[in-house]
Amino acid sequence: MERARTARAEGIERRARAAARRAANVVLGEVLRRRGISPTGMTIQQRSAILLEDPEFPDPARRILRHMLMRIRPTCDFPEDIDLLEEAQELARILLGQGDK
Repeated sequence: MERARTARAEGIERRARAAARRAANVVLGEVLRRRGISPTGMTIQQRSAILLEDPEFPDPARRILRHMLMRIRPTCDFPEDIDLLEEAQELARILLGQGDK
């Protein structure tokens, strides 16, 4: 998350979003490890697919994962007003009980 904040402070929003996605991927990997699944070599899409199949996966986390997986328009913006940095932190709070990691 620190890399994401630094990139945003430098005005490099594209890099900030990429760093936020990497942070979310780390969170998902930890959730899978806690469930006894080795996430090694899995992409964020693969990790998300496993967790989204769980009917007990929290709805707020589902919404965030959908945002993390959205494609960026050719103009490098999102089709909605979404802040992936805030959402990556929220994902950590929801799934791991912590934020800002």
